[in-house]
Amino acid sequence: MKDDIEAYGIEVSDTLLSIFETMEGFKIRDELAGAKLTKEESELLSRYDATLLRRAGEFARFFSKNADPEKIFSDKPPENWWWHIARIASGQMSVDLTKRAVVYEGQTYKY
Repeated sequence: MKDDIEAYGIEVSDTLLSIFETMEGFKIRDELAGAKLTKEESELLSRYDATLLRRAGEFARFFSKNADPEKIFSDKPPENWWWHIARIASGQMSVDLTKRAVVYEGQTYKY
């Protein structure tokens, strides 16, 4: 599992070059969402999630230059917040990593 977490970490930390590679990183994050993680793995994943949130604006700009984020990611549930990075960047959606909660359109979702 740690290898998958590291692969996700590379995607959210590195220079954004390919929308397909970035989406691969998000697919890995989908798998990690349902995985049984150790405390150490959970903490590492949370650090990479925080990196993604800090870079939300950069990711949103990258996606809008290369695709329509609303079309690509509209079918993803709010609990999979990483797919909604453009909504996070615009303030439409918020994520609390400590509470593992997402707020979108007045609703709170646990992830």
